[in-house]
Amino acid sequence: FFKQKTAYEIRNCDWSSDVCSSDLEAVGLDGAVMPMSDELLAELDALLSAIDPDESMAVEELDGFFAGLACCPEPVPAEEYLPEILACQPDQAAQRVGAEKYQRLRGLLERHRESMAGQLYEGEGIAPVLGHDEDDKIGGNAWAIGFVRAMALRPDAWSAMDEDDEQAQALDPLMRLVQDRKSTRLNS
Repeated sequence: FFKQKTAYEIRNCDWSSDVCSSDLEAVGLDGAVMPMSDELLAELDALLSAIDPDESMAVEELDGFFAGLACCPEPVPAEEYLPEILACQPDQAAQRVGAEKYQRLRGLLERHRESMAGQLYEGEGIAPVLGHDEDDKIGGNAWAIGFVRAMALRPDAWSAMDEDDEQAQALDPLMRLVQDRKSTRLNS
């Protein structure tokens, strides 16, 4: 159920997303927030990197994080999730990139969050932003880590899934990707 159509380069990686390369309008004819274009995703990634190139989320992780927030049984307010994305408090991020760029970043983050939530609520699957390695292999590890980081913001809300075997098994692929990433880092 994952679709990919175009690719672009960000932070020394190739990324894929399910949008055309033109800059789409923010809202479609049906009122739904449209997925962001490759150019807007690249701008979003550059703004996040300008805040903290090592600790702020990259677009793939952010995409999984917003999917996790959208699936969370309890709402998580922006003042709680923004420091997770930015790796600092919002006022510090604004100081690092300037007020105008920070406002642009907030707008892009909100649009991407609303787009992800809309895709999930429509029930037709999602088109995740996934990175490619040097062999053009798509891993999805950072996406899974982002999803799990969102889950960690409300662990008690997610604990009900542990009690239902079928629901708990639905998270197994994500947890394997997270574990693969941890194993790869330990062996490096």
